[in-house]
Amino acid sequence: MSRCFASQQVTFVTGLFLNEALTWWNLQVQTLGDNAAYALTWDELKERMRDKYCS
Repeated sequence: MSRCFASQQVTFVTGLFLNEALTWWNLQVQTLGDNAAYALTWDELKERMRDKYCS
Protein backbone atom coordinates (compact mmCIF):
# COMPACT_ATOMS: atom_id res chain seq x y z
CA MET A 1 0.00 0.00 0.00
CA SER A 2 2.80 2.41 0.78
CA ARG A 3 4.65 1.66 -2.45
CA CYS A 4 7.92 2.10 -0.64
CA PHE A 5 11.08 0.55 -1.98
CA ALA A 6 11.89 -2.97 -0.81
CA SER A 7 14.84 -1.54 1.10
CA GLN A 8 12.42 0.61 3.12
CA GLN A 9 9.79 -2.03 3.96
CA VAL A 10 11.14 -2.92 7.40
CA THR A 11 11.45 0.73 8.41
CA PHE A 12 7.93 1.49 7.18
CA VAL A 13 6.22 -1.49 8.80
CA THR A 14 8.01 -1.28 12.14
CA GLY A 15 6.98 2.37 12.33
CA LEU A 16 3.37 1.17 12.50
CA PHE A 17 3.86 -1.18 15.47
CA LEU A 18 1.90 -0.53 18.66
CA ASN A 19 1.80 -2.02 22.15
CA GLU A 20 3.37 -5.49 22.46
CA ALA A 21 4.64 -5.49 18.88
CA LEU A 22 6.41 -2.17 19.48
CA THR A 23 7.95 -3.49 22.70
CA TRP A 24 9.13 -6.60 20.84
CA TRP A 25 10.61 -4.49 18.02
CA ASN A 26 12.39 -2.18 20.46
CA LEU A 27 13.99 -5.25 22.02
CA GLN A 28 15.12 -6.40 18.56
CA VAL A 29 16.71 -3.00 17.93
CA GLN A 30 18.35 -3.06 21.35
CA THR A 31 19.70 -6.57 20.79
CA LEU A 32 20.81 -6.22 17.17
CA GLY A 33 21.64 -2.53 17.13
CA ASP A 34 19.92 0.11 14.99
CA ASN A 35 21.82 -0.52 11.79
CA ALA A 36 21.45 -4.30 11.86
CA ALA A 37 17.77 -4.19 12.83
CA TYR A 38 16.82 -1.83 10.04
CA ALA A 39 19.02 -3.75 7.60
CA LEU A 40 16.89 -6.89 8.04
CA THR A 41 15.23 -8.00 4.87
CA TRP A 42 11.47 -8.26 4.66
CA ASP A 43 11.74 -12.07 4.79
CA GLU A 44 14.00 -11.95 7.85
CA LEU A 45 11.56 -9.67 9.67
CA LYS A 46 8.62 -11.93 8.78
CA GLU A 47 10.51 -14.97 10.05
CA ARG A 48 11.32 -13.27 13.36
CA MET A 49 7.68 -12.23 13.73
CA ARG A 50 6.50 -15.77 12.97
CA ASP A 51 8.87 -17.12 15.60
CA LYS A 52 7.45 -14.70 18.15
CA TYR A 53 3.75 -14.66 17.34
CA CYS A 54 2.96 -17.88 15.45
CA SER A 55 4.32 -20.57 17.70
